[in-house]
Amino acid sequence: MTPYLVSSLLVSSFLMIGMSVRQFSLARRCPSCKQTHTVERSRRPVWVKSLLFFVPTRGYHCYACNKGFVKIG
Repeated sequence: MTPYLVSSLLVSSFLMIGMSVRQFSLARRCPSCKQTHTVERSRRPVWVKSLLFFVPTRGYHCYACNKGFVKIG
């Protein structure tokens, strides 16, 4: 397997897992309840930091509706 194929498989699997667990957003606002003041950053797992460091995502957690989402960019 080439490194490009491995990295593209990792990115696609990360996005598939992320889509099943969390919602995606382009703003720092909860996509479920549209709140901005109850949103807080959540830590990324170590494997995401080490393997997918080039993917510009940030995880957030909304305390109003108790759901997580990922901000892209």
